Amino acid sequence: MAERHTAYHQLVEAFAKPGCPVCRIVEEALLRYLDMLIHENVNDIPFRDELRQAGGFCCDHAWWLVNRVRGAALGTAIMYRDVLHSLDQRLASALTTGSLPTGKRRQALTSLLGGRAGQACPMCLVREREEAAYLGTFADHCSEWRFLEGYETSAGLCFGHLEVALAGRRDHETARSLVTSHRKIVARMLHELDEFQRKTDYRFHDEAMGVESDSWQRAVELVNGRPGVR
Repeated sequence: MAERHTAYHQLVEAFAKPGCPVCRIVEEALLRYLDMLIHENVNDIPFRDELRQAGGFCCDHAWWLVNRVRGAALGTAIMYRDVLHSLDQRLASALTTGSLPTGKRRQALTSLLGGRAGQACPMCLVREREEAAYLGTFADHCSEWRFLEGYETSAGLCFGHLEVALAGRRDHETARSLVTSHRKIVARMLHELDEFQRKTDYRFHDEAMGVESDSWQRAVELVNGRPGVR
């Protein structure tokens, strides 16, 4: 049996909460990171260099900064003035040297403007690190019946995280047990979606919605995960 570190207990606690347990934990870690960045590390020189090289955050995480972090206005203004100045310098240099990428030279444009596709986004790097840690813990414990029993009561891993968790297991029997548990979660979701559709039929309009009322939203998360996390 694998040792039960903090990550194990965080996963077990997340089983009792809505949504993909790994998405939830990683999302919380990212929001803590952003909050600390805005309120403590905006003027950190190595970080500012990294952000300039990336051409800012990726689209998802840039809007997290705008919409999900309290008191982020000044810190965002400081960071994005820096990013915009850097991008403007790159454009000016390209004008001077005649090296503006045109036509189909998309790769050259990406190189000019920085990591505009999001691969180099500092938040994405944090997400990948956190995700790897928690999915590694999940894979270490998914051979334990008590862990899987708790997992079956959860909203389930999104399919993206399920795929990674399965890749972390080399023994067929454990992978089979995880898939069997996950299918029970999927079956529960399918039933709720059927009930949601049935109750929207005019013939059953007098039946009040129950837990299935938001099943359509939870189904999206089960398949696709949370934005900015998957």
